[in-house]
Amino acid sequence: MHRIEKGCRLGSALRLSNNPGVDALVVGCAGFGRDDDEKACATRRGLFELADEWSQRIRKEVCRRRVDEPSPSVMAARRPGHVSGDNDHVGAGLLCGWESSRGQSVQSWPNRRVTLAPWQEKPAKKGGAVGKATFPKTFQSIHPRDLLANYSSLVRPVKEPNARFRVTVRFFLQQIVNVDEKNQVIELNAWLKYVWYDYRLKWKPDNYEDIGSVRFSSEDNVIFQPDVLLYNSADKSFDSTYKSNLVVYHTGEVNWIPPGIFRASCRLDVTYFPFDDQSCFLKFGSWTYHGYALDLQLDTDPGMEPQVDLSTYIPNGEWYLKSCPATRKENYYECCPEPYPTVYFWLNIRRRTLYYIFNLIIPSLLISSMTLLGFCLPAYDMAEKIGFQTTILLSVCFFLTVVGEMTPPTSEAIPLLGVFFSTQTLLVSISTAFTIMVLNIRYRQPANHKMSHLFQRLFLVWLPWLLMMRRPEHKLLKNKSIKIKNKEILEDECIQCIGIDVIENGDQYAYKTAEELFKPEPLFAEVYQIPVDRLGLERKVGEGIFPMRRCTTVKNKRNEQYDKYVQKCVELLGDPDSGEYDEAALVVINYYKRIHARLKYILEKMTKHEREENLRDDYRFASMVLDRLCLVMFSFLISVCIAVIFMSPPYLYA
Repeated sequence: MHRIEKGCRLGSALRLSNNPGVDALVVGCAGFGRDDDEKACATRRGLFELADEWSQRIRKEVCRRRVDEPSPSVMAARRPGHVSGDNDHVGAGLLCGWESSRGQSVQSWPNRRVTLAPWQEKPAKKGGAVGKATFPKTFQSIHPRDLLANYSSLVRPVKEPNARFRVTVRFFLQQIVNVDEKNQVIELNAWLKYVWYDYRLKWKPDNYEDIGSVRFSSEDNVIFQPDVLLYNSADKSFDSTYKSNLVVYHTGEVNWIPPGIFRASCRLDVTYFPFDDQSCFLKFGSWTYHGYALDLQLDTDPGMEPQVDLSTYIPNGEWYLKSCPATRKENYYECCPEPYPTVYFWLNIRRRTLYYIFNLIIPSLLISSMTLLGFCLPAYDMAEKIGFQTTILLSVCFFLTVVGEMTPPTSEAIPLLGVFFSTQTLLVSISTAFTIMVLNIRYRQPANHKMSHLFQRLFLVWLPWLLMMRRPEHKLLKNKSIKIKNKEILEDECIQCIGIDVIENGDQYAYKTAEELFKPEPLFAEVYQIPVDRLGLERKVGEGIFPMRRCTTVKNKRNEQYDKYVQKCVELLGDPDSGEYDEAALVVINYYKRIHARLKYILEKMTKHEREENLRDDYRFASMVLDRLCLVMFSFLISVCIAVIFMSPPYLYA
């Protein structure tokens, strides 16, 4: 019973020391009284003595550490997860303890893994006696007090006060997450790698179970950390990096690799959007230390130019990464004589244009080309022609709205794509205005409009000749267009306009030509024999030889001959003294004169109607000429605009 009570007290003591794993050493505490074998009792006696000795040691160590109050930095370092080694048996807390016979890990303190040192039994002597158990020499483990003794995280780790503390930085780009043109922000997924040396964090791995590195939390500021920040950060918390652990090697080298989503301000020039190249940078530097206190340098490979590390880069579908150099600058300010070093990581990116070409540019070009088809429609239906042009104008305005939502609201530069759509909108608007003008000319009436000579020459003579348009049954002359109706060209047109022969030969050429055309008529032959004035210029001084208002036609000459003949007949038949006097013939002549007057009136009406119809045809033809002129003009303008706009950017496809 005494042994049972002793064993139970030992187990309780071990539990009070917060070492539940030591219970494995208490073998059969409840069954000691049932075994009367002396040999077994001797063995258990040795075990109890050994357990009692270790229990006293543990209690002393626990009490000593409870009494001993370490510094605040040591207390922070003794929290779980602050110090760790390379081996699996090294935990996050104090590396000390002992190991069971089977090498099992037990708990020395709450939430702190330790490894128990192995122990062995001496060989049993003859006669069944068991020797006293002995322990080999244990290894010394790294304790936070060993590394952080007299350590202050507020002091630079340099031996001389005026010495520069050197920190190298490297930027690992993972992915271009987003380029926000509206907010002028670029978003990146990247890592930073800081490397520096702290001479106060050195140890010999041989003395500490070959432990070559330990880790400290960066959130508690246990050791010194350089205050390097992203100067042009656009994040809400400013510093968007994840506070990862700091890895301290036995040589004093400290590595800190904080990942993060970096949002940096970047001036994006959208002049050539979407064929634009952008250049953004990330500026890192110390926030409080100048260059003489903290020397920030770029971490580069030997023989290589400083640049962003792209070993783990994932290409972006919208942006092509051209180059990513890194530079270091030292800035001097008026307030301070010390330099302030900063490092720049540049990102030269180029926008991929395939999306914009197939979704914006090609559809807009097709819609703009349909503007030209609007001038090919006949001007007979007013509603269809205007409705077609208006629909095209609304479509181009819709694309212009889409482009306006994609570009930032800035007045510094107008995007190239916006200029293109604005130009297309202007051309379509002008084409709609010209369509209305064409319809206005098409539906003009002679009763409301009088065609001027300039309009007639411009739209009926010069432009048709320039555009190589041929009008049926019409012939283009120098100043007018004449209508050809079989033989009437010599009757209806001015002698001066027929040709050079008429001008040189005078009226005789016209009479001769008319005589050949009307040979079957005997009356004209008799009339032609009557002596009359052949050349009646009747001009005033200064009016020229052929004034337009006295332009003489073959028909007028023939009618003049007929009138003179009838007047001569009336004089002969009405003179009683002449031998040709006949009253009946005078009555017949007067009757035919009345018939001639009525026919002349009907002819004038028909001539007026024909003249009005010809004038309507002239207006219709003028509208066709204007349509053809707009087709050629807008084809040229659209081609020139497209060529000028799309030849100005530095590239078209990327």
